[in-house]
Amino acid sequence: SGTSIEHLAKGQAIYSSSCTKCHSIDPPEKYTKAEWNKILPRMSKKAKLTASDSEILGVYIFARAKEEASK
Repeated sequence: SGTSIEHLAKGQAIYSSSCTKCHSIDPPEKYTKAEWNKILPRMSKKAKLTASDSEILGVYIFARAKEEASK
């Protein structure tokens, strides 16, 4: 549970609809999980996402994010 196809699809929909209201979006793979840990709380708040949508967005982002920065 948590990384079901439905969650990933809903997370992608939230990412492409909510995040593009204010700016263009980069592919989740552009940032590491650590970087997303700093980005997501701030941006979820700005986008006024519900706790549930924020959690689903996180599932999608972390499923695609880089593990660590490339050296």
